[in-house]
Amino acid sequence: MELLVIGICVVVWLLMVTTGRVANRFGRNEFGWAITPLFFGFLPIIVLAILGDTEEKQKQKILKEEELRQSVAQKYAATQKSID
Repeated sequence: MELLVIGICVVVWLLMVTTGRVANRFGRNEFGWAITPLFFGFLPIIVLAILGDTEEKQKQKILKEEELRQSVAQKYAATQKSID
């Protein structure tokens, strides 16, 4: 019986950690989402997947991609100048 309780506690803890990390990756409140598996099990992870990124997180990703694109374009242009 004690082993079952320990197993359930470990599974719930893993769900809480996973949900918090997923929420953080999507730009959402890590702590707030981490406690939801206590009440709803796997459901919060599904809800996070459906909700996706916050608008702020989407903007950050776009800016990061644009910076990467510009740095690659600059390196490519520098390479082309040295070849000519």
